[in-house]
Amino acid sequence: AVVGVEADHMTLQASGKLQAVKRASEEYKPGRDIVIAIDPGHGGHDPGDPRLSPVRADFTGAPPTLIQCAKGELLEGDSAAIAARLREAGADVTFERWSGVPHVWHFMAGSAPVADRAIARMADFAQALP
Repeated sequence: AVVGVEADHMTLQASGKLQAVKRASEEYKPGRDIVIAIDPGHGGHDPGDPRLSPVRADFTGAPPTLIQCAKGELLEGDSAAIAARLREAGADVTFERWSGVPHVWHFMAGSAPVADRAIARMADFAQALP
């Protein structure tokens, strides 16, 4: 088994670490606004529930994991936190911060060489596993 993570949401709870981030390629809202924007998606369940906020999950027995995120993006801290949680649980984690790319740049595969490289890196990671 293998887990590949591109930085999506890792927690639905605003932590105070979330801040407005502006870059030429992207613009994000402050963390509180993000939680409000996704609130309907959790159906009234506790946003701290590990099923909604993977950063709070128990990763005991997790497979080797590759995490890729954009350097400087809003969710870089959450990506680092989940990598740390995986390591604490004994998982082999490869955490990559890619420069000069927007959040979830992988979706540009086929039209952006950097996205193609990221997807190829995921494939190489998975193929290298025993």
